[in-house]
Amino acid sequence: MWEIKYDGQWIAVPIIVILAVAVHLISLQVSAYEFTTLEPDQTNLVLECGKVLAPWLTFVIAAYGVSSIFYGEGTFKNVVVSSAYALVPYVLFDAVYVGVFSHLLSLDEKALYYLGTAILLWWMLILFFLQFKVVHDFPLGKSFLVAGISLVGMIVLWVLAALTYLLTLQMIQFFVQVGYEFITRGP
Repeated sequence: MWEIKYDGQWIAVPIIVILAVAVHLISLQVSAYEFTTLEPDQTNLVLECGKVLAPWLTFVIAAYGVSSIFYGEGTFKNVVVSSAYALVPYVLFDAVYVGVFSHLLSLDEKALYYLGTAILLWWMLILFFLQFKVVHDFPLGKSFLVAGISLVGMIVLWVLAALTYLLTLQMIQFFVQVGYEFITRGP
């Protein structure tokens, strides 16, 4: 993370994020039938891409906002680049792990399969946490505090997005109903 703070490049961000989305889609395709939760014909490509992009983008926004409030040293570029690099373990290992172990292990051994995916997830979470510690130069306690508040910030962003969507939908339905009444009943 120290090297990324000073030498990280913007060009790596879209490459790593696109690779993470591609790995997620590949993992869905190469996973054995016993370990998959989606039917192939019911898979929505946009939704599956959003499962990677939306949490990452929400984390970047929340982490930068909260870290700025707590006087973190990292710039927006540092947060974006280090957050992208935190996805590297997923990019490197997920599709291979899923492709190999979902076909080697039986359903009775699914605990081993999920243990590997949990280790990969924890590795990425540690890298995201190290972002607060190294990029923003926070002490350990403050890093935990800022990380926790950033998670709350992510939830708040999702709630605000849902409220905006629902209110916009209600407003559109209202105007459609008014237009319908105007057309059918006249002025």
